[in-house]
Amino acid sequence: MILKNHVIFDFNGVIVNDEELHFESTKVVLKNLLNIEITSDDYYKFFAGKTNKLGFTVYLNLKGVQENIENLIINKNKIYLELISKEVPVVSSTIRFIKEYHSKYCFSIVTGAIRKEVEFILDKTNLKSFFDVVLCSEDFKESKPSPEGYLKAIALSKIPAKNTVIIEDSISGIEAAKNANTRCIALTTTFKREEISHADLIVDELKSEHVEKFFN
Repeated sequence: MILKNHVIFDFNGVIVNDEELHFESTKVVLKNLLNIEITSDDYYKFFAGKTNKLGFTVYLNLKGVQENIENLIINKNKIYLELISKEVPVVSSTIRFIKEYHSKYCFSIVTGAIRKEVEFILDKTNLKSFFDVVLCSEDFKESKPSPEGYLKAIALSKIPAKNTVIIEDSISGIEAAKNANTRCIALTTTFKREEISHADLIVDELKSEHVEKFFN
């Protein structure tokens, strides 16, 4: 039996280009419930690439505000789903790669997003059948940059880390990939090149040769 190589995708900023929708829904819920106006810089510093729970916890601690985090997350997710149900802004180069090469590789998703959001988008884009493993925030205890989610996906795939490449877009996600002892390709959908320079390869669009170079 020939062992397939393993490609693990982050979700937000890699498969779906929805970080601005997450920013908008976070901004609305903070304003409506706490009368806090979050800047774009603070959102990308405290929330992008992290779970909702970690983002809200660290940000509100900084602001000296005590609040029911779960209530904020529920309201934020409701707003997000309303926004993305109008149109799913996919990362077209990633979608092309997934559809063209799903039979060649084992594909997994590891994301800090909640399963309800991920499954909604996978259903809407007809991508669910292409993935062997889908791990969401409910499936691991520690958020990126912890490698827990990636290590769990590697274990479930039964394909070693040396045969694995991770596609990321965030600073903490790249750190998680490195902490899992894998190679990492970073997309420039969310952060500037200088902010994600610790990735093994930085690209504007994902192409087959970018992945193949790590397996040859």
